[in-house]
Amino acid sequence: MKYVAVFDVGGTDVKYGLFNPADSTLVFKQSFPTCAGKGGPFIYQNIIDKINELKQTYDLLGVGISSAGVIDSTTGVVLNATKTIPNFIGLKISETVGQATGLKVTVENDVNCFALAEIANRPKIKDFVLITLGTGIGGAIVVNRRIYRGASFASGEVGRMYVGDVTWEETSSVKALVSLAQAQELPVNNGIELFRLYDEGNKEAIELINHWYFRVAKGISNLIYLFNPEILAIGGAISNRPTLIQELMPFLKKTCDATYLKNTKIVTATLQSDGGLYGAYYHFCANYMKA
Repeated sequence: MKYVAVFDVGGTDVKYGLFNPADSTLVFKQSFPTCAGKGGPFIYQNIIDKINELKQTYDLLGVGISSAGVIDSTTGVVLNATKTIPNFIGLKISETVGQATGLKVTVENDVNCFALAEIANRPKIKDFVLITLGTGIGGAIVVNRRIYRGASFASGEVGRMYVGDVTWEETSSVKALVSLAQAQELPVNNGIELFRLYDEGNKEAIELINHWYFRVAKGISNLIYLFNPEILAIGGAISNRPTLIQELMPFLKKTCDATYLKNTKIVTATLQSDGGLYGAYYHFCANYMKA
């Protein structure tokens, strides 16, 4: 049996797994630390090593990669990226990984991969915006069920838009939220631990997270005013939180005019934090497994 290997490169972890093309099921998934500060070549050497390890056990058709950064999805080259991953811009991912593994390789921006997964799982929705909240804030714009890529593959960089005097992701990413909590000496290492304090009724955690929801709502309101989407979907690990939308909505009602808000449904991404893996698979199939 042949499989498609998939990788989702995030700021904290690299998720990976195998898809069975016979029924498009995710057979398994695992992860390892990204070690983003060590740079793009280091990250992709780890991915190459993992692919070659998988090849010893599985017969692979190819590799689909969901990657941070502005990606030329036709060539698999990183056109632009934040400082989170040094030595990343200009990296020829498809060529480098393909030559090292002997496999066909496709690469797409990570949030665009989430959007591809959402397109596949919401057959009745034509126009939507998807954002991911995590180490940073990413975005994807879908018009008539196709990703809008812009003039140079760089559309959807919503985390870089200014909300007040700073960029949205500087104050509203989950990483920014955790950093604020640590600055106030709350005993947390990640968002899961901080939201646990919130659920336990910790007053400082509640105040921090409520302010964070308000900042997130401001950015989402801007996107609603700009695109008037049918839905705005939220992905990333935070989307696994069952009460996320319920907790966010009171703040959106303060920042977005009711006339606009009533026409856009706020939802979590269908596949939540696995959207990047599924999107990487769909992108590979679209390029190499067309009927």
